[in-house]
Amino acid sequence: MWEKIKESGMMPHKDLMSTILYVVSTGGSVLSTFARRDSHRGGSKFSSISSLFCGISGTRMDDAESANKDDAIEEKEEEEKDDGVNIQDEVALWHDMLYEPTDNSTSLRVKGLISKGDAQGAEQLLEIFASKEGTVVRLRSYLPILSLYCQSGEVSSALKLFKRMRNTETVHLEPENYVMLISALAENGCFREDAEPIDIATDLGYSQTSGLGLFDELVTEMAEDIMEITAASARKMYNALAIGFKDQHEGRNLQEMHSLAGMRVFNDVAEHDEVVASRISVDHETGVCPRTKARLRLVVLDEEQRKQLRASLAKLAASETAKFARGNKQKEKEDARRAVEEMSRFADWLE
Repeated sequence: MWEKIKESGMMPHKDLMSTILYVVSTGGSVLSTFARRDSHRGGSKFSSISSLFCGISGTRMDDAESANKDDAIEEKEEEEKDDGVNIQDEVALWHDMLYEPTDNSTSLRVKGLISKGDAQGAEQLLEIFASKEGTVVRLRSYLPILSLYCQSGEVSSALKLFKRMRNTETVHLEPENYVMLISALAENGCFREDAEPIDIATDLGYSQTSGLGLFDELVTEMAEDIMEITAASARKMYNALAIGFKDQHEGRNLQEMHSLAGMRVFNDVAEHDEVVASRISVDHETGVCPRTKARLRLVVLDEEQRKQLRASLAKLAASETAKFARGNKQKEKEDARRAVEEMSRFADWLE
């Protein structure tokens, strides 16, 4: 359809463009694959879509011949750089030329620039979109840019963008986003005492430009927004520190581990000049870390917060338990009531 629209020279209605934009944003990778194959075959960008249905009319290509052609195409793809049109980029650009850019169209154009390795161009495009009144920029638009900055070791750009993301009301950061940034800085040795300063850090509100002081500030920010990270994220951060402090005296107890390995418990008391990144077992009576002797922070809730927590836990327990008895109304009610009772007992025990 998109091919015919271009051939006709028509101006699609806004609703039609939005629909096409949605289609390519959800299934664009498939269409791009078709387009890439057709560009090598010398045919229409969408001709291979019709070939999927050629067996229905009885005009099916011989299996062996088809396999040989596909193999030849794949070999050619590996040897030659793909010059095919990116359908997602094209549709998003057409949309933005005809109508006001949206978060969806801008996000697709950002991904297109990122696929070409142009993080700065993608960020500039996003800045132009965000500067318009009434626009909403979400995490999905920022994340590809941040990821490319981190992967390419552009730590100053990554830190600046992350700070902007954190200060944007419509962007809700996930624990993995914090881990991505901190791990990138760690891998590039930014937390070592001999690290080159990240000059832009002071402009962003940090008191330290490198070293463990900057690490403390970033982790403190993370603790303000999230309560926990997954085992995979902890392992990623640990390995990043092990790489960044490799051959450094401070990191003598940091050894890179396999990406699927579990972190072992290590409770030995750390020396004063040692970088500590360990899995520990905490004394439930004292709440003291056996490695650093630091006392874990206590989260104190006021009366209103406690009531809200209890109500939220009870509601969550009822809804999640009811899912297992879906279809049996009587059992749903009974299980939900029982779940609320058990959660209430647990809440009483906590107090």
